[in-house]
Parts: sequence; C-alpha cells; structure tokens
Amino acid sequence: MRVYLDVSCLNRPFDDQHQSRVRLEAEAVLLIVARCDSGQWEQVVSEAIVREIDATPDVGRREVMRRLLPDEPDLLKLSHAVYQRAALFEHQGVVGMDGLHLAVCEAAGVELFVTCDDRLLRWCRRNAHRLTFRVVNPTELIDE
Repeated sequence: MRVYLDVSCLNRPFDDQHQSRVRLEAEAVLLIVARCDSGQWEQVVSEAIVREIDATPDVGRREVMRRLLPDEPDLLKLSHAVYQRAALFEHQGVVGMDGLHLAVCEAAGVELFVTCDDRLLRWCRRNAHRLTFRVVNPTELIDE
C-alpha cells in the first residue's frame, strides 16, 4: 500500500503530548513509519514534503522529521501538471501547500493520504468524489 504522510503528521511527535489526541496521533505516525520501514507499506515522499520540512525554522526538529522519511525515497517531482491540479484544488478551497500534496498523491497513484489537519480532512471527506485516494487521520489508519 502506498502511503503519503503530510507534514502535519511528521510534525506530530513534536506537538504538545499532554493532549491525549496529539499523543495518540504521534504514536500512530511512528507506527505507520515503522510499517513503511519494515516494507509492509511504501511511504511516498514528494518535493513538496521536502520543501516544507526545509522551511522549518527549528534545525533539530527539521533533522528529526527528515529521519521519519525513507532512507532513499523515490522523490516525486512537482511537474507543471501537478501545479495545475494544485491550483484547481486551491480554487476549490484547499489552502497553502495542501493542494500540492493532494495533486502529487493523485499523480503518483497513492492509495492513502494521511493527515492530522482537521480542516484538510474535512475538505477531503466532503470532496471525496474529486479524489482518487482515501484520506485518513493516522489513528484511523492504525485502527483499521
């Protein structure tokens, strides 16, 4: 199964772990990464993820997030077609880099897009008919 973890997932282990939801999502993200590392699933990585990680001001956090990526990812490039599709997502209400992530997933044939972003998750659920992949929260994926 091809899985795409957005940067909200990669950031989750650094968020305030005093909240139960955040702690559970952080643990779920680490389990998903472990399943990808073991070869059960394939973690898909794009230039958009790398750009977002590189924009993280905290150097330590940036380095640890990079360690949550596969050792030698087959990095998905941001093509003109991906940018066009991302612009369409933005026109439909998707904000910021999220449109690029969705467009990359579509172009790469990703099966599952995983996010901790409630706003994006709600948009994806309302617009599931526009997507070629399923969008889930990390805890939902682990619960399955």
